[in-house]
Amino acid sequence: MFTLVTLGTGIAAINTGNNMLFLMLGLMLGLIIASGVLSERALNALDIRRQLPRRARAGTRFSVSFAVTNRQRALPALAVEVRDIIDGAPFRRSGFFLKIDPGQTRHIDYPCDIAARGTARFSGVRIATRFPFGLFEKRHTLSLDESLLVWPAPQPPPRWPKGAHATTAANAAATDAHSPTGDDFFQLRDYQPGDDPRYIHWPSSARQQKPVVRDLSQDPGAPVEIVLDAARHSEEPRTDTGDARTDTGDARIDPEDAIRVAAALIEDIVAQGHPVRLITAGPEAPYIAESRTAPPLLDHLARLDTATLATCAPPQATRPGACLIGPGARSDMRATRIPVPPPQAKPAKPAPAEAP
Repeated sequence: MFTLVTLGTGIAAINTGNNMLFLMLGLMLGLIIASGVLSERALNALDIRRQLPRRARAGTRFSVSFAVTNRQRALPALAVEVRDIIDGAPFRRSGFFLKIDPGQTRHIDYPCDIAARGTARFSGVRIATRFPFGLFEKRHTLSLDESLLVWPAPQPPPRWPKGAHATTAANAAATDAHSPTGDDFFQLRDYQPGDDPRYIHWPSSARQQKPVVRDLSQDPGAPVEIVLDAARHSEEPRTDTGDARTDTGDARIDPEDAIRVAAALIEDIVAQGHPVRLITAGPEAPYIAESRTAPPLLDHLARLDTATLATCAPPQATRPGACLIGPGARSDMRATRIPVPPPQAKPAKPAPAEAP
């Protein structure tokens, strides 16, 4: 608006030759020049430092801190707005300083949230001010390149197929993984679907006229194995055979949903004191990581590239009692498939009402 008024005053002064209009035009142009010079000087004298958290979680707010120092010796910096540039775009929230005195360093936090997992790139900071007259906004973009690893948001599975005795997925997974299927003899029992045929005890089976298998004791400190297929969409109808080795899993699985379910299961199992072994596909060989704490495993989930994994062989369990997540996760031994919720269908738009 001020620019339009200045332009109109200039046109009127030229057309009429009125000295008063020329005086007003000179004052207006002087304000514009002074505004540009003072705001430029104020922004050039600002030093900015950013502090990010070590990790963040997708969809959860976290604080980003700015420390802004005014290097001017005499003039304060007024009405300074600081806005992060995340993944190439200015973030919707910003920090605002009403006044920064000469030589002063001020701190401010603003709430930030990132919707998707992965590595978020904080490429720069945009500073702006309307100092000194509020007529124009002056902006500078400073290069302040940092990155933040964003964990997937945990999403518990919608149901658990182990029965009512299992209070949580983590309890059932740990119980299943630590059941007697280790290296030391535990007992003989009847064969059940999904048992490894290698453990059939043939002399006892011949005497009893039915298959009998050997139960082998398992180290209670052994890790719970999670086999995650985070590369494939399942669009076929569900084939539920009751056996995780041949069950194709839930229809319409989104790999991102499978990753979120794996994150929830990892945190639950670790919270109960059990170590976790995570197996995912890899370009040359399957990725296998084992940890008693969740952060190293969640870091790997955050960095998974589902497009690259689509060209890799599906991951395979290495021990009985594994938890299978995703349509491509497979096991030749007894295992449990963890259900993954299907993508939420968008509500249909109502049909427009017909005119009478």
